[in-house]
Amino acid sequence: MNEQKQPFDTKTRLLCVLAYVPFLFFLPLVFASKNSRTKFHANQGLVLLIAIVVINLLIAVLDSFVTLPVAKNAIFTICNMFLLAFALLGILHVCKEEDRPLPFIGKIKIIK
Repeated sequence: MNEQKQPFDTKTRLLCVLAYVPFLFFLPLVFASKNSRTKFHANQGLVLLIAIVVINLLIAVLDSFVTLPVAKNAIFTICNMFLLAFALLGILHVCKEEDRPLPFIGKIKIIK
């Protein structure tokens, strides 16, 4: 559990930032698969991508029940702004060289 963290060099930092861009979470795993920091941020990026897909699917289902266009747009915008804020928070953690999980969804471990 007390494993030594590798330092953030330029390549590691760039790969970790790219992990928070939707559909690019796998890049840290391809180019630095043995680095525990890149694995952590790739996992966070994957969990964020899954959250984006699930929430947008739920919004699409909710779209059939809500008849007010203003309400539909408000729900869509608010949910996606929160997801964007999570991605930006993850990037901020990388820039500060921290391995902190994202709020609410960060405790989920898919990539070990």
